Amino acid sequence: MVTAGTTQQKATEIIVINSDSKNHLLDLNPYPGQINWATGGLLKQEIPLICGGESAGSEVEYLKDCYVLGKPEVQAKMKVARALASSIVLTMHGSKSLSVGQEVLFVVGGMNEAHDALKSTELVGLDPRRTVNVGLPGPELPLDQGVANHCMTKVNGTTAILVGGNTMPNKSLWYSIEDSSWTQGPGLPSPKSGFHACGFVMDQALSIPLVIVVGRFSQNVDIFNVSEETWRTSGPGWRGSILGSQLVNHPQGSWLIHIDFMDGPIRRLDCRDLQCDWTTLEESGTTGNRYYFVAMLVPDFLPTLLL
Repeated sequence: MVTAGTTQQKATEIIVINSDSKNHLLDLNPYPGQINWATGGLLKQEIPLICGGESAGSEVEYLKDCYVLGKPEVQAKMKVARALASSIVLTMHGSKSLSVGQEVLFVVGGMNEAHDALKSTELVGLDPRRTVNVGLPGPELPLDQGVANHCMTKVNGTTAILVGGNTMPNKSLWYSIEDSSWTQGPGLPSPKSGFHACGFVMDQALSIPLVIVVGRFSQNVDIFNVSEETWRTSGPGWRGSILGSQLVNHPQGSWLIHIDFMDGPIRRLDCRDLQCDWTTLEESGTTGNRYYFVAMLVPDFLPTLLL
């Protein structure tokens, strides 16, 4: 599913990946406005939650609001207006305000309207007992300046990684989901100061998790072997820039989907015996020359619920 961003239309698109023919479902609960640099994820496998971003209208505004596609009556917002943040979906282990097993969107860093990079994080959940769901403070980033225009992905059920950003283009941070704590991650083989994307895929022969980083102006793909703690860099095998694209993880890491910005191709990455290969699924991806968008994998039944 692809939504928000700058585009010729507000439509949310469902792109059917496992199909012999291109299949877009358009005008599916349009996103309310032209919003760039938002972030989002899928809660409970059926609730697409998108937060923050910058309004792309005549008056630019950084947003606190969160929007639940298909459920406009559900209200949620963050405490801090932010764009260019990253997020992952977490299952809570329990806290004073969040119950055990509750899924939340963990929103990390970003930039405020004064263009300051943020150290703060927020946990945005959806409690049906509340009229408005407001984000709760999460563990602050261990940085002097904060970070924006970075990317973040889960590696497994206990660990996630934050990669690059405007204030730390050569660095990364590990996040312990169990301990809610940050530690220094591996240095990057090439600078990633923004408009890059990251994801993970499992090596299907060796069962090794691999962190994949693409984007900025480079056509190269950086691959981090989590088991050996080593990087390698390879060419993606296609021509053209991959600035501002998105990576979408399979839940078990079986493959990774790359959605190009504008109306570029959609590709799938498969890895086996430490060899990773890209397959072009569609030569033309999103419609309306969309960029600065939010993308996520959704189950087959979800479009029916959103209609």
